[in-house]
Amino acid sequence: GADSNLRRLANVSAGLVDQDPTIAARLLEQALSTSVTPSALSVLSRMREKNPILANYVISQTLEHIRSRPSIIALTGMHLLTAYLFPMEPYLAESPEFASSDETLRLQYFSTAYDVLKSSLEESDSYLIKEKHYKETDLRFRALYQGQVALVLAALAPRFAPQLLVELNLLARRLSGGMPSNLAGLSRFIVARLKDDQTSSENPDIAIAVAMSRGDFDEAHRLIDQIDDEAKKKAFSQTLARVEFKARLTQSDFSGALIVARKIDNVNLRVLLLLQLARSSYRKDDNSQSKLILSEARAALATAEKDGLRVSVLLSFASVVSAMSESDAIEILHSAVSAINSQTKPVTDTDSSEPKATSDARLEINELRSLVESPDLQRAFTSVARTDFDGALLAAGRLNVLPLQFVARLAASEVALTKRAPGTGAPIKKGPSAGPAKRAP
Repeated sequence: GADSNLRRLANVSAGLVDQDPTIAARLLEQALSTSVTPSALSVLSRMREKNPILANYVISQTLEHIRSRPSIIALTGMHLLTAYLFPMEPYLAESPEFASSDETLRLQYFSTAYDVLKSSLEESDSYLIKEKHYKETDLRFRALYQGQVALVLAALAPRFAPQLLVELNLLARRLSGGMPSNLAGLSRFIVARLKDDQTSSENPDIAIAVAMSRGDFDEAHRLIDQIDDEAKKKAFSQTLARVEFKARLTQSDFSGALIVARKIDNVNLRVLLLLQLARSSYRKDDNSQSKLILSEARAALATAEKDGLRVSVLLSFASVVSAMSESDAIEILHSAVSAINSQTKPVTDTDSSEPKATSDARLEINELRSLVESPDLQRAFTSVARTDFDGALLAAGRLNVLPLQFVARLAASEVALTKRAPGTGAPIKKGPSAGPAKRAP
């Protein structure tokens, strides 16, 4: 269906963000012109950290396309785009030079959202049922997003269109009146975060979230310390640690980011944060610090639960380490392959006790078959193949599940197909690994 096609476009673009961001942007623009989806926006946020102007261009084109989409799709898209345009956490590539592009795009968002909302209000329920074949559930879904978009516009009006403030406040009150309590709570947080005033909310949960979104971590810590419920306090503390980590990483405060990362209880998540930190440190030419951080990440990973999430962490680990250490990268890639194979039941040859790769191999837990469409698998094998082509192909050949093996081989081979030796037009030379690489236990 259309949803699966959009998901595939997003997944393919995710694998191209590092290698060819221009093609990735075209694929994302194609996907977003049909419907705004969380998966496409997630890839676009990654692109934003590497090329903010290109990512903003894609959003600008999306805002143009969204005007011509059915109102239920347009309203949903405007709601989802709020997270990109007004992020709770700072982007890693945040810089004053992009401020003008950002503010222009936000003004375009406000104008588009206003037009989409007003246009939707001109469509009667009877017209939508008779002419557009809407069902009652479609109408309720559409009404919910009308209320959410109206609330966002009312919060942004003082900043972008003060003359519309009275009208939008009236619309927001009318359209959000029947909103379910859980959705109303989320909307109140979004509105509080978007408003320019710095007054604290009477709701402590919203006050904490707003303090985090504004980067006032001291205030967030103070408010969290006042919570009596220990489980709730811990949940807020963990959320604050993730937000503060990203903020410190954005500011290249690597020591501070490391201290915050160590506060994360979830081992797999802590490892992913440490990998981000190691990569950023390496890019700043601090090789000694990046190696120490990687060592800490590997020690933490050894204590993590061996499940499907661990596989994704190992694949991410291989991608990051490939730029720093060829031998470590291939070793970790083989560990990821072993982790995948340990969660499958390969069919054995009738004439041999050795397992063989097969399309019938069953994935036991966490639906690892989704790795076929995951950018993690593709990115890991492509990254490692840049430094050890033979080693990456060898690791791909060890996968028990044929679809995964096929994707892994293609990802590794892509390097040889696209990269050429300077001045010769000849394919790159293969890596030094002629035999099996060392494998991590």
